[in-house]
Amino acid sequence: MLDTKWSSIDIHNTSDQEMLTKLGQLASFKGTLYIVTEVSYMQSNGNDRGGVFKVNSQQLDDFCQAYAIKYNEPMFNQEAFIISFELKQCWVLHHENIYGLVKYK
Repeated sequence: MLDTKWSSIDIHNTSDQEMLTKLGQLASFKGTLYIVTEVSYMQSNGNDRGGVFKVNSQQLDDFCQAYAIKYNEPMFNQEAFIISFELKQCWVLHHENIYGLVKYK
């Protein structure tokens, strides 16, 4: 069974740090996180693009800042999924200006 609550947000006028704060208010980030963003869907051509990012939750702020510099775009500019297998939950940002937490019970 999935438990999901959605909230509205203007993703184009919300900084990555503000978005991380909002997502973290839904549930604390803990342990190893797997992150899927727009960059994850791009084919890798030597630019280190494509795939899922594996990040320790304690390094999430630093990762978010480094991501914006490396890829020249905000981490939260379209869809983004932050997955914790340990906690059985997924923080979701959707391009239709909603975000939420999906919990597997």
